[in-house]
Amino acid sequence: MSPTLKEMEAELYPQERWTNEEMSEQINKIHNINCLEFMRKVPDGYFDLVLTDPPYGLGDRLTNGGSKTDGIAMKKLYKGKEWDVLPSNEIFEEIFRISKNQIIWGGNYFDLPPTRGFIVWDKKQTMPNYSHVEYAWTSFDYPAHKYEHGTGFEKQHPTQKPLKLIEFCINYGNSFLKSKTIFDPFMGSGTTAVACESLGLEWCGCELEHDYVEIANKRLSKVQLSLF
Repeated sequence: MSPTLKEMEAELYPQERWTNEEMSEQINKIHNINCLEFMRKVPDGYFDLVLTDPPYGLGDRLTNGGSKTDGIAMKKLYKGKEWDVLPSNEIFEEIFRISKNQIIWGGNYFDLPPTRGFIVWDKKQTMPNYSHVEYAWTSFDYPAHKYEHGTGFEKQHPTQKPLKLIEFCINYGNSFLKSKTIFDPFMGSGTTAVACESLGLEWCGCELEHDYVEIANKRLSKVQLSLF
């Protein structure tokens, strides 16, 4: 029987997993690195929860502002950024390997298993040419939930979610299974990290765009100062 592509890659590019001691050195940091490269080193099931909002791969429908949104701030946020690429299957395989549970925003764009525990963000949007809701896939076998929060908050990333929404996601997961360590492979402007800091949880994340790493670290420093 011929080896699979993944088996051949494993033979060509062997990956040594970090020890628990080495993993502890990665915690509470945003790593300016490709998330796949990082995740390949993480031991199986290390994180209690992956909470993330991956790129949806919508391309020019958003990066050029779209026919309905041309000229607004959204276009400026996208300008010069090339991160809006649909994640590979291997990225999702690694997400499932390294974590016990998952909450993945934009789940309707990805090939994920059926779930009844999804989360809907009701944006309280009245304009007919804007999305009224967004959908998060979760691994929880519990009833679906809806969270209402308007879009009138300052954004430093084009797909940034409200802080209260991300805190709601963490609390939703923790109402079933207590999460102590949370990972976000697409950290963006750092909302997952800020939410974890506010809730007193350990976290870790990756972000490829250096500008967003700086923005996220500035947001984190404000939270950390407020806790003392």
